[in-house]
Amino acid sequence: LIELNISESYFADWFNNGIFVLNSECKIIYVNKSAHDLYNREENMDPIGNDLSKILGTFKDLGDMLGKISSPTELALRDEVYNVHIHPIGIQDDLEGAVIIMQDMTELRIKERELQGKDMLIREIHHRVKNNLQNIAAILQLQMRRTNSEEARNAFQASISRILSIAAAQNVFSRASFDTVKLKELLSYILTSTLDSYKLENQNIIAVVEGHNIEISSTQAIPVALIANEVISNSMKHGIKSGE
Repeated sequence: LIELNISESYFADWFNNGIFVLNSECKIIYVNKSAHDLYNREENMDPIGNDLSKILGTFKDLGDMLGKISSPTELALRDEVYNVHIHPIGIQDDLEGAVIIMQDMTELRIKERELQGKDMLIREIHHRVKNNLQNIAAILQLQMRRTNSEEARNAFQASISRILSIAAAQNVFSRASFDTVKLKELLSYILTSTLDSYKLENQNIIAVVEGHNIEISSTQAIPVALIANEVISNSMKHGIKSGE
């Protein structure tokens, strides 16, 4: 491979990655089109017979380069990002050259940053929705204290509990990295908020959520939260007496 004058080969334009072939003196003996264009952007000269010092750095020899650069490694060039893979030709004590593949990761990294920005925005929206729901629940609690009707107080309490359950789901959404939530974490939030809403000051109720922490979609989370709220609320109203 090193002795051939390569014009067209197996390496040519492989997946649009930049491919450099170096000899034992770290001089370039072959480039494909992508590598040629990349080298010209950095050096503005023909790459054949030159080295990659402006791109990878300066090395004493091929062994020095292989020892100092891990493969693969990520490399930033101006506004572009590349994954660099180095494949030695020959054995450690008798290196004839190396094939260096530079994979353009720029578009992927841009998309990753865009997704991270969207993810942060969605989390912030969930956080604000949770705060708004908690404010609504607080307003209803104020109204509940002003009425002497037991029936009205029970209706207020049920509404507040449901709102806080939805707020608990929004809180889990704001902490999640994907469009799914952990069921056990969601139920734990709902259990805590519902118990706090219903139990009396002199009651010491200990409750835990057991089971596998499976993931459910965000579209399932709100209905599950409301169902869990109803189950816990009914348990508090009908299963535990005020003196227990």
